[in-house]
Amino acid sequence: MGADTNMLEIVFANCASFDDGSSLFADADYLIPSDCGDELARYTMKEIMNGDITGLEMFDESDLSNPEENYILYINEEFELEGWNTVRLSTPEGEYADENPQVQLPAPGIGFALIAMLGAAMLAGRRNE
Repeated sequence: MGADTNMLEIVFANCASFDDGSSLFADADYLIPSDCGDELARYTMKEIMNGDITGLEMFDESDLSNPEENYILYINEEFELEGWNTVRLSTPEGEYADENPQVQLPAPGIGFALIAMLGAAMLAGRRNE
């Protein structure tokens, strides 16, 4: 299985509750979604990186000192989707990384990027409150 931007999908959903979690990689706490309803939207990383989705931008934050891919998702005010409060990573088959620890995320460094993406999404989601 290759590692490229076609392998992961970004899913926007509305979840009723969140459980506390913590990172083994950094001194950070985060929320794990639960009781999620139907998906409101699903996009591939490639669609976002190509600029096909207005209001969503994906940047590769890797540099010479850290050559592994390190993507960060930015959600700006041009993104028009009502009712979402959660961003989830999924395989194309519909397996969510936050529900199943056996899901192997294929892109190198994506574990670190997941934390950054969830944090950015939570900050962007606060504008709806």
